[in-house]
Amino acid sequence: MNCYELQALRKLFMLDVREAAELIGDKPVSVRTWQYWESGRSPVPDDIAEAMVFWNSWRDDAFEARISQCHPKRSGKDPIKLNYYKTVDDFEKVTGKRNVITWRLSQSVAAGLYSEGMAVLVETGGLAMGENS
Repeated sequence: MNCYELQALRKLFMLDVREAAELIGDKPVSVRTWQYWESGRSPVPDDIAEAMVFWNSWRDDAFEARISQCHPKRSGKDPIKLNYYKTVDDFEKVTGKRNVITWRLSQSVAAGLYSEGMAVLVETGGLAMGENS
């Protein structure tokens, strides 16, 4: 994985550099180390590349699962309603899980579906987990 791919995936995952440095890979690294990888000053380690590929696949699967829910609605009906969790605390309240990466990836999926006109985003209390219109 090159420095451009690393940065593109981090941004797609809606992770800031600090979150990525702390959460991606076998062990936390410093923000400066992550910045070196993204700038191309240092090569991206294999464990980081593998983790990014894993989380990208996870996001793709989540996106496809949501698209399958949206597909019948693409025939002139209203978009599905999706929770958009502003904080990891909100995510935890609804899902029972406190995982920053899955929270950020759920934001990424919701934003992608919104941008395609397949979903509307609602406040966290608006729907139970997995509920849609």
